[in-house]
Amino acid sequence: MDDQAKKDLLLALGFLVLLFFVWLFSGGPSRPSSTSGPFIGTSFKQAAENSIYKYTANLSFGSNAKKSDLQEEYIEIWASSSNKELINISNWSLENQNGIKVKIGQASQLPFLGEINQQQDILLNPGDKAIIVTGQSPIGTSFLINKCIGYLSQMQNFIPALARNCPDPVKDEMLPASLDNKCIDYITREFKLCTAYITLAAELSSSCKEYINERLNYNGCARWHKRDSNFYKPEYRVYLKRSSELWNNDHEKIILYDENGEIIDWSSY
Repeated sequence: MDDQAKKDLLLALGFLVLLFFVWLFSGGPSRPSSTSGPFIGTSFKQAAENSIYKYTANLSFGSNAKKSDLQEEYIEIWASSSNKELINISNWSLENQNGIKVKIGQASQLPFLGEINQQQDILLNPGDKAIIVTGQSPIGTSFLINKCIGYLSQMQNFIPALARNCPDPVKDEMLPASLDNKCIDYITREFKLCTAYITLAAELSSSCKEYINERLNYNGCARWHKRDSNFYKPEYRVYLKRSSELWNNDHEKIILYDENGEIIDWSSY
């Protein structure tokens, strides 16, 4: 073997040794796979053992993860029903197979329309879920579902659809005795669950119109019922506010990280 061949061989061996050390320092055999296709389950199981939240939450997705419309593209995070305490997911992150990582962020526990809503960490009780939508919030903020939220779907389109089971405008609102019969008849006849009217009949008294405008809409309902024991529901709607798709339509790997960068759960399709 001539001198040039020896030099070439030594260079090749040196390059292989360098690659080995790079692989070793980046995690070696325990590093989660970043290639396309199915997950190498054992690697992710080993990685998830490091998270203090292991077994406390899991990812779930259906066909909507494959949607191209950002307002329809979503996945779900479920808090285990066996949890002993609340889990804070606001500093957790989601990552796709292309390495794009997005922080979940905060939400408004009790949003109001036309107001600047205070943001706070998303805390999930045992058994609660968070629906994580890729696009923008129809009301400008992520939020916790409450018993009045169905009013919002009258003017905005939410996916998944919001339940239309608001407090009954007659039975549950306890109409004040000061309202005249014409007003009570109008409310009984015209107002259905989760329905608010902007234009009211001209013949209604000013006190009747004032009551309707203050109470029989989302903001009024929320202010009146916010202290009810069953006001809040076990579901957050979280919006990542992206301008492009996060999850691939055909094959995807979804990884959920805690605030320390440790894997909590993963899923693929």
